[in-house]
Amino acid sequence: MSKILLSGNDWTLVGWVKHQWHYGKVMETNGFSAPVVPEILATVPGSVQTDLFNNGIIEDWNVGTNFRNIEWIENREWVYTKTFCISEKADKYYLYFEGLDFNGFVFLNDNQILEFNEMMLPYRVDVTDAVYLDKENQLKIVFLQPPEVDGQVGYTSKTSILKSRFNYGWDWCPRLVNIGIFGDVWIEAVNCAYIEDFYPKTTLCENGGSLCGELTLVGLNETELNVSLALKKDNKIIGKTESSFSTIKGTNNITLKLDGLNIEKWFPLGFGNQPLYTAEISLYDKNGKIIDTNQKQVGFRKLEYVVPDGAPKNCLPYSVKINDRLIPLRGIDWVPLSPFYGSVREKDYLFILERFAKMNCNIIRVWGGANKETTTFYNLCDKLGIMVWQDFPQSSSGIDNAPNEDPAYIENLLKISKQHILHARSHVSLTYWCSGNELYLSNYLPVDEEISDNIRSLGNLVREHNPETLYLPDTPSRIPDPRFNENSEGGWINGDAHGPWDYIGPDRHYTYFYEEKSLLFSEVGAPSSARYEAIKKYCTKDIWPPSYKTEFWSSRGAWWIRLDELTELFGNFESYPDKLAAYIAASRFIQAEALKTTCAAIRYFDSKKTGLIVWMGAEPFPNAQNTSLLEFDGYAKPAFYETKKGFSHQLGGLKYDRPYGNDKGEITFTPFLCTDNDFDFGTVQISIFNEMGEETETFSFENVKDCGTITLADIKFKIDGEINIVRMTATNLNGVLGEWVFTKGKENLFAPLLKTEKCDLEVIKISSSEFVIANRSPRIAYFNEIGAFSKDNTPLLTDKNFLSLLPNEVITVKIDGKASKFNVTQMNQL
Repeated sequence: MSKILLSGNDWTLVGWVKHQWHYGKVMETNGFSAPVVPEILATVPGSVQTDLFNNGIIEDWNVGTNFRNIEWIENREWVYTKTFCISEKADKYYLYFEGLDFNGFVFLNDNQILEFNEMMLPYRVDVTDAVYLDKENQLKIVFLQPPEVDGQVGYTSKTSILKSRFNYGWDWCPRLVNIGIFGDVWIEAVNCAYIEDFYPKTTLCENGGSLCGELTLVGLNETELNVSLALKKDNKIIGKTESSFSTIKGTNNITLKLDGLNIEKWFPLGFGNQPLYTAEISLYDKNGKIIDTNQKQVGFRKLEYVVPDGAPKNCLPYSVKINDRLIPLRGIDWVPLSPFYGSVREKDYLFILERFAKMNCNIIRVWGGANKETTTFYNLCDKLGIMVWQDFPQSSSGIDNAPNEDPAYIENLLKISKQHILHARSHVSLTYWCSGNELYLSNYLPVDEEISDNIRSLGNLVREHNPETLYLPDTPSRIPDPRFNENSEGGWINGDAHGPWDYIGPDRHYTYFYEEKSLLFSEVGAPSSARYEAIKKYCTKDIWPPSYKTEFWSSRGAWWIRLDELTELFGNFESYPDKLAAYIAASRFIQAEALKTTCAAIRYFDSKKTGLIVWMGAEPFPNAQNTSLLEFDGYAKPAFYETKKGFSHQLGGLKYDRPYGNDKGEITFTPFLCTDNDFDFGTVQISIFNEMGEETETFSFENVKDCGTITLADIKFKIDGEINIVRMTATNLNGVLGEWVFTKGKENLFAPLLKTEKCDLEVIKISSSEFVIANRSPRIAYFNEIGAFSKDNTPLLTDKNFLSLLPNEVITVKIDGKASKFNVTQMNQL
């Protein structure tokens, strides 16, 4: 089979009022019906919206409230057209679509060849009788008005249409309903037979690796064929086998196997290397001519699921062992990078995924309110060592969160979910399947296979087509069953927990995650505002106050506005010279503070808990306030850097009840260290500094080394002044392991961070990838946010960030790339 790619930037697009694309002439006048959008150039894969923008017809939906001005696009009908020629002779011709969103018709040379109404299914259409050879062909794809689907708030049990729901409005994305061709399009010229599915299943054996090639092919007639299965590394053949067989007309299932392969094991990021191989299946006719071939990227690893230590025996085996090594989950929740997902290219995926890899992220959960992720996404996760948890396309709705149990809906869900499985199962990064996101019965009780046909059917589907991968009946889930009584003895409440998505206060946040008895937190986060420059860039109207009454804030992450809570922690922002800057600094500090504490608490119990997945990683829209670690353009928030520390192999933490002193102004905390491997920290030093940067107390611990969690002696000290910084260092690690803030009293406890004069910070450029920052003031410059940007204004990562500088302290900052612009934002605001 040869593949003739039709994707590209040589398509055209026309917009019509409903039904008018059907005919050219108007009956009453014999004139021509005029389109609402005359013919423009279009790109496939892409979307109607991105094509309209690229042709200057609509404005950037990311700016101001422009997103409201493009809802008219949903109420029109759109026609894509492509002309092409084929000269290759074949027995059959098929037209293949990876993704059409959502409903409409396909015409080839004025013949209707397909009516489509699913975005999550590929389409293969026999066009043998419709295509022309050595003559121009015209392909026309008509998109009707898309259906209405519940966004974030609605009724899950009544959801009957499986279209990406976040496009209809979520707390991190306004209503931007995608329309168009979001996957590749091609013609298949087929002789004798074609490969419908190829599953290269890898396993580890005592004598090396084993590759089982499960092949589904479609024969056009009965014939004799040869098939070969090969494993390659860097284009060199590791192993190969061949076989002959007779095909029948229709579906044929064939299995070939390679044993005793000399391979290397694949490990998740941070726990080993990620060697990858190419599995290749080839079909030959009796004359030795290749008639079809398929290649897939594979890796080899032993996969096991275990119940974490100390958990009830009948709980789900959330924890994963890879190559006999227990892997703590440290990851992020993933949503689409754009509401118009067809416009996301490999470089866009790589840009974001590399950032999370550098954050020490080893798992990504693909959230269930959208579509499955692409082959490009999975290939990159394979290469980067990032495990993938893939939700099936279901999500909660707030009003009603129970899964739809209608047999017709379940039948369609299974058809789509089977494609999800076939699409992803060969990837070594795939580690979990899940029924969807937050599917609850009444009283927020998660569902399971015993009580839901929907959930059980999905489980059976996974066990049939990908039994090696664990299927989770829901996220979150409870143990030992969803009717677990939280007040019963035994104490365990959740197996997999969602929330909180906030800093839950100085009297609770610092104990909650140490006390909470969940094995896995697959959604935990905290919000913060975008940086000052981003807010200024996208705001076109009033920018203060950050409240529901201000249009900019209410339309961009209204759920996450925290003016009242931050005022309680930092005081009245109206008192600051730049109240917006003060609010932003406070907001970003609190998100970082929340996740620093959460990560440390989960790591404290590494041997007893499965791990932590932070909600959320990146965002598809430039929100004013959101829980993302990366801003819309990929800029890393302070919380990104605190999470990076929390996910690192060597972590320093403090366990304490609250960040403010008792009646006597005293603080007590327990320092601890976590390490994934045997590590010698050397001398660990805990230093306490007052506002002027004077070291008031120092505690040293000699010869600290171990694997796991190491608890040091309790430390008690009295606050000197209003606010103190505690800093942890280790002689065998470069830089600061961690910094913590403690204040004298509870009222406006973090206000001293803002109500301090700005420091004189000197920035000295060493090279385009290295800067020195020096504090030339007689006081501490608190939690400085360092921004670095390339020549084209792309945000770059730094090796250290969000650190306080003592008086006369000098630090060297290394940039991941070449920076043409570098800035430092202080928390000090006066």
